[in-house]
Amino acid sequence: MIDKVRGIVIGAIPYSEYSVILKVYTDHYGLLAFMVNGVRSRKGAIKPSQIQLLNLLELDISFQQSKSFQRIKELKVNPVLNQIHFDIRKGAVAMFIAELVQKCIKAENQKDQQLFDFLFHVIQFVDLQQHGIANLPVYFLVHLSRYLGFAPANNYSQTNCIFSLREGIFVSTDLISSDCLETDSSHFLNSLMQLKLIDLPSLQIPKLQRQRLLEMLLRYYGVHLTQFGEMNSHKILATIF
Repeated sequence: MIDKVRGIVIGAIPYSEYSVILKVYTDHYGLLAFMVNGVRSRKGAIKPSQIQLLNLLELDISFQQSKSFQRIKELKVNPVLNQIHFDIRKGAVAMFIAELVQKCIKAENQKDQQLFDFLFHVIQFVDLQQHGIANLPVYFLVHLSRYLGFAPANNYSQTNCIFSLREGIFVSTDLISSDCLETDSSHFLNSLMQLKLIDLPSLQIPKLQRQRLLEMLLRYYGVHLTQFGEMNSHKILATIF
C-alpha cells in the first residue's frame, strides 16, 4: 500500500558512493529514515537538490512498521523554497533549525501533526520573510519547547521577573542563581513567549542580548533533555548576525 505524506528534510547522511540515509519529519508518521539509492549518480531518480536541508516534500512511500528504512516511491518538492538555499543568513538559520530538530526529535514513527505544522510554517516564514530573521532562532527555541513538553511557565510579573532554567518558571530576584537569566533576558523571553510569528520582525533585541539569550536557551534545553549535547550551528549565527 502506498501512503501519501508530507515531509521536511532534516538530514541526509552519505551511506555509500551513491546512496544516502535521508531523515524526514512527516505529518503522518513523525520522524522516518529512508534509504535513497542512486541519489549521487547521474541516473538517480531523486536528485541532490530535492533533498536539501529543510526542503518541504510531498512523498509517496511504502511504509512498513518493522523496517528500519522506508522506501520512497515518488518525491516532489512542494512548495519550493526560493531563498533559504541561496541567502547566507537564511541558510544559517536553516542549519540551526535542522540541527536542533535532529537533537530533540530522535524517536521514529511518532506522529505529531501540530509539531509538523509548526515546523512547516516556520520554514516557510524563514524563506519568505525579509526582515526579523536574526531573532528567529531564539523564537524557535522558545516555541519548539511547547511541543517537547518543557515550555517556560507563563507567570512573568513585576515580582517574578527572573527566569530559572532549572525550574522552568519566572522567580523573584531574591532567588537568582547561576541557573537564572538576567532581568533583561528574562524580559525578552517573556516577550517572545507572547509573540506570534508574523509579528517577530517588530521585536527589537540588541545583538549582545540576543546572543546571550540564545546561549542560555540552549542551556535550558540541555537541562531538560537528556543527551542533548553540544550545538554547533549557533556559532555560525553569531558570526553572520
